[in-house]
Amino acid sequence: MKFDPWTFVFQIVNFVVLLLILKRILYKPVREIMEKRRTLAAKAMDEAQSALKEAQELKSSHQEELETFRNRRTELTEAMKNEVAEERRKLLAEAAEAVKRHADKERALFDAGEKRQEAQLKELAIDTAELYAAALFQDVADEELHRALYRRLLGEADRVAAALSETADGHQTLGIEVTSAWPLREKEERRLHEALEAGIGDRLMLSTTVDRTLIAGIRIRVADTVYDASLRGQLNDLAARLKESS
Repeated sequence: MKFDPWTFVFQIVNFVVLLLILKRILYKPVREIMEKRRTLAAKAMDEAQSALKEAQELKSSHQEELETFRNRRTELTEAMKNEVAEERRKLLAEAAEAVKRHADKERALFDAGEKRQEAQLKELAIDTAELYAAALFQDVADEELHRALYRRLLGEADRVAAALSETADGHQTLGIEVTSAWPLREKEERRLHEALEAGIGDRLMLSTTVDRTLIAGIRIRVADTVYDASLRGQLNDLAARLKESS
């Protein structure tokens, strides 16, 4: 094949022209597109970095909040445990106090019941002893013992009159009931009447009765005032004093 320089030159010119055409038609738009892509890529990279930074900051903030929450939860848990422990301690203390009060009340009731039962047993023992003593004296007492108690009453006539004088009003005859364990002789009744009348200072009217349950001695009553000089009365007084001392 024969080389044609003009053809070669013409092809080179065509190639250059083609390049110029391509440059004018394609290069500039392609470069603009590439530039836009680079710009968009850079913007996207900046946005990604910004988003990453925000995510890291958010993560850091979230971590701080989470740590704060954990610390707060620990504090609340400890506070709740302490509160529950304190409430439990109070409840246990109240329960213990209630048990103690109940125990003290039961103990007091038991002690009171025991004392009451003891007192009742003691009273029963005293009553039994009094009945036994009365029955014993009833068997051994005789008229001579009764006369001895009568004579002692006469010897205490002033004191007996003083005890009975509060009932006297000084304007009327004073009625006196005399109860004797044995029948009084006429002389004994007169001497008793004179002794009491002299001590009281009023006119007296004696009414006498016999009551063998007195065992021995005499009991005198003026209205609601009683002077008991009988053996049974002395036993009753002794039993009453023993009951009071318990």
